[in-house]
Amino acid sequence: MVHWSDVIGARLVEQRPDHLVNTGITPSGEFHIGHLRE
Repeated sequence: MVHWSDVIGARLVEQRPDHLVNTGITPSGEFHIGHLRE
């Protein structure tokens, strides 16, 4: 099973290999369980 975000990410890389998508923790907002992934 492939996650939908993997499919979208692969399409974006094929279409625009020069672009970079990045994530990270920012100082704004409340801390939540999603921050543990970073």
